Parts: sequence; structure tokens; C-alpha cells
Amino acid sequence: MFYVKAGGFLLKFKNYIFIALGAFVAIFFIFLSSGTTGEESTLDLGTGLGCTAYTGKPPTMEDLNKYLANKGAFKGSALAFINAGKKYQVDPVLVMAIAMHETGNGKSRLVQKYNNPGGLMGSGAPFHFDSLAEGIDSMTKNLYKLYISQGLNTPELIGAKYAPVGASNDPTNLNVHWIPSIKKYINDLGGLTYVCSALESSKGFIAPVNPLRITDRFGSRVLNGKAQFHKGLDLGGIKGQNTNIIASKSGVVVFSSFGNYGDGSGFGGYGQCVVIKHSDNEFTLYGHMVAGSQKVKVFDQVKQGQILGIMGQTGNAFGVHLHFEVRTSLAGGQINPEPLIPKK
Repeated sequence: MFYVKAGGFLLKFKNYIFIALGAFVAIFFIFLSSGTTGEESTLDLGTGLGCTAYTGKPPTMEDLNKYLANKGAFKGSALAFINAGKKYQVDPVLVMAIAMHETGNGKSRLVQKYNNPGGLMGSGAPFHFDSLAEGIDSMTKNLYKLYISQGLNTPELIGAKYAPVGASNDPTNLNVHWIPSIKKYINDLGGLTYVCSALESSKGFIAPVNPLRITDRFGSRVLNGKAQFHKGLDLGGIKGQNTNIIASKSGVVVFSSFGNYGDGSGFGGYGQCVVIKHSDNEFTLYGHMVAGSQKVKVFDQVKQGQILGIMGQTGNAFGVHLHFEVRTSLAGGQINPEPLIPKK
């Protein structure tokens, strides 16, 4: 349940579309629907974070169907959750817990009429899926794309983005119940069953962003009509998408600030920047983050896959991207990062 303002009125929603002020008011965002269209798209699962390995005995279809027996539209749908979880590297228990919360245990109008458990909207109307399995598949795909691939793989991490406490569109503070509710459903289902990890290269690195889209490579290039040597790898993003940047390897933070020319830091032009020391002769640099978005400070011990900040275009940058370097010393010695990070 959430609130939005329309035409000066506060309208209350619970996975429905209402008529207000004599006009049709459509909700374009319920859970997981950011940037979604009705067309099928292919997700690159080869370089980002995913959840694929069981921590213990995997849930059986029989056990899950027993739980779903009194869950409205979801009765008998365990196999659809299991298959979607395997396909998109998302714990089916997590998907089920969110689906239960968002649909009122399978009784919402969207899931019963449109086979739409995630409240996916587009072009002013809810998506209508031919089958519940298709709707579960689409919901799980978006959960991977918008959350899991960004390292947000627990109720606490997902809730902080999807249902932040104190949000301006939540005047009665309903968001405070989201995380406890999801955790209760997970507990009722016996707990999460997947281990979340990232694909690691033979050199011990993981991709610092997902999806991995190289827009400029290491080496000689011409920029603004001038020849120069590009000392890192540019990984492109989309403005406003708030793509998380994660640590490619574990280590200790040795720089976390805004690099300006002439400030003596040696990181002028990198904008909001983080540098991690992995060993005496191995460092990684993450440049052009959104100003103030860094989540680590100098001397912090960071783990591989830990979120460092948000992709931006601060400093000497043209367009939103991550400038990623691998160095042999804090002062320089850049080497080509591309052979070091995992690729399909």
C-alpha cells in the first residue's frame, strides 16, 4: 500500500487504479516497474551480482505449493517461482515473499485479473500477462535488473531503495512496515536459500558495475581533437538510473574524496573518487561518482562487491560513466583493467 498526490488530493492505493477528479489516474510505478516496457529484453547475467547457490536443502515444489495452497491466485504456482529464480539468479523465496506482500497474499485485482504479481505498469495501464507464470517471470526479471544486480539482495537493502522510511510520498509512514513484512514472509517460508555472489575472474576481480558496458578502452585515443592516453576503462551508464558502483576486490580505502586539479591529492579531474588498496602493488580507482554518494571513507576495510557509491559524471567527464583504473601504486602505474575483470 502506498500514497501518491494527484490534483491536490491524497489518493490511497493498494495495487489498484482509481478514478479521480473525473479523469483516469493511472499508476505507473508499483513494485519493480521502473523502465519496464511490454517488449521482452535480454538481461546480461554474466558480469553482475546474482544469487545462484543453495545455502542448504533447496525448497521442494511440494513444500512451496503447500504454503501457497491458501494464497489466492498463487495456488499451485511454486514451479513458476522456482524456474524464474533459476533463470534470473534470484532466490525464489525472496520473490514469493515480495509477491505475497504486494498482492495481499494473492488476492489483489492485478494478480487475479491480469496475472500481474509485480504491479507492472506501462502506457497508462497495467500489463496483462497471458499466464501467471509469465507474470512471475517478468516480476523476477525486474527484481534482478533493478535490485539484485546492484547488490541489493536482502529485504533491508531492497527496502531502503523501494520503500524508504520517511519518503515524501509516504506521509503516514507505511514504508516502515515493508521490511518487517517481507522478513516475516521469508521466515514463514523457512528462510532464504540462495547465496548471493558475483562472477569472479581468474585474477580475482569482479565487474565494478552491472551491466558492464565499455564505452572507452585503455590506451591511446583522440579526445576533442587531441591525442592522449586513456589510463582506465570507461563503463557507461544512464543519467538518473543511480547505478551502484561496487568494489572489484576486497581491500582498504586509501582515498575517498572529490579530486580537484591543484588540490595536491593527485586525483584532479576524477571528481568524486574512491581508491582501494588491495596489496602493496595493486590498487583500483573508481572515478566520476555522483558528488557525495560515496559510502566509504579512508581506512575502511571493504569487501569485494560492497557498494562504494553511485555512477555519475563529476570531474572531467562527458556523460554518466565510471572511470575504472587498476594501478600498481597509489600515484600511478596504470595497467589495462579489461583483461582482469570477468567477461562472458
